[in-house]
Amino acid sequence: MLTEIIVSASSLPPPPPPGTSSQQPPSSSDHFISVHDLHASTHLSTYKSTCSPLHGTTVSPSYLLAAQVDKAILNVYQWNKEACDQRIPLPEKLACIALSPCSTFLAAGSGSGRLFLWELASGNLVWTREAHYAALTSLAWTHSSSHLITASADSAIHVWRTADLLSTSTSSRSDEIQPVHTLSAHTLAITSLHVGAGSHPRLYTASEDGTIRVWELGTGECLTTFVCSGAVTAMTVDPAERAIYAGAPSGSIHLIPLYPSTDAGAVGGLGSIHTLTTSSDVLTGHESPITALSLSFDATLLVSGDNAGQVLCWDLATRQMVRKFKTHKGPVSGLWCILKPPSLGSGSSLGGAKKTATGQIQPLKRVQSERDRDEHNVVLSLQPNILEEEDQDEDDVAAARRGLSEFGTQGSESTLRTQVQTLQGELSRLYGAYEDLRGVMEGVWRGFVEERGGKKE
Repeated sequence: MLTEIIVSASSLPPPPPPGTSSQQPPSSSDHFISVHDLHASTHLSTYKSTCSPLHGTTVSPSYLLAAQVDKAILNVYQWNKEACDQRIPLPEKLACIALSPCSTFLAAGSGSGRLFLWELASGNLVWTREAHYAALTSLAWTHSSSHLITASADSAIHVWRTADLLSTSTSSRSDEIQPVHTLSAHTLAITSLHVGAGSHPRLYTASEDGTIRVWELGTGECLTTFVCSGAVTAMTVDPAERAIYAGAPSGSIHLIPLYPSTDAGAVGGLGSIHTLTTSSDVLTGHESPITALSLSFDATLLVSGDNAGQVLCWDLATRQMVRKFKTHKGPVSGLWCILKPPSLGSGSSLGGAKKTATGQIQPLKRVQSERDRDEHNVVLSLQPNILEEEDQDEDDVAAARRGLSEFGTQGSESTLRTQVQTLQGELSRLYGAYEDLRGVMEGVWRGFVEERGGKKE
């Protein structure tokens, strides 16, 4: 049975205002990544000593990656091990990261506005450049990994073609690569990105300027603008793109339907502007600004995190809060509703009978190198316990051979022959019944024709 889990990460709390005394300075060692069963609220795992900035953590079926908010380090966690498995040094502290859906590339943005792109199998830094004038705030990939979207505190959004980023042969030529689109309708920092599904996806962007914009990603055209009453601190979109969920600094969550009625059709288009009214659906329960939102697989549950570390789960059908998860010691910096990885849980721990062969990530290069690009050494991890399972493999082969030998015996042939004869007999009976029915129908038809002919005379 497939189990859906909720993964939540935390960051350092904001510094106290000047002139106020703090009893204990915040420490990154007090923070963690927590994993719970989404529907049962059961605690599954805690990954310790990690503190990531907003959008600074990403997950995959094999591992968790967490950029550290206070140092130029990337923490790597295996699902079956709560302690940090790797600590990879980075060129500089990262502000946000995003793993491509194909799990081949890791994109990262820094506080200086620089964009990094690594190939995980080799650790090569395939592209880097100062892509924005201010700190990057969010990154997103299209579902096909064909495009990378970067957002910044400078209010600009760039759409990069992945093939262009991979085509550079030297660092000097990296400056020649330009984004295919630059979206500049927002006026303040971008807080959230969401890429829709399909071959021609839409891009949803939220900003501190109080607007949510819907873009046609292929053309860069702004289709619709939703104007909120205040800044939008977090955003997520229904998987079927039926609604937008927007978090506010007050702690409320606004539900923006994109198809309010079946008769009226979709909202927006053609550059239209829609101002949200106070009567729109609002979820209230948080007392601090919303920092992260995530939807369950079937979009019936919404999970929200706030600046105080609270993580709540909402039933969207009843608009009620149904469960509360473990509170973090700092702002929630990331939320993900995903299917439970095979290596997480019973039978997959370090003391279990089997371990998932996820291997380790190669050290990430700090500079681009033409030599690395030419040699392009890719390291692959083979099954670590392949020798331990040799006996089991031999048993499987022996069982398969026995099955083949039994299939070829005289007993099996006689059984098949009997089944064929039985089917042939049933087919003959069906043909006979069909012929009888055909004779009856022909008799009825002749009687009908004769009766009609008599009436005409």
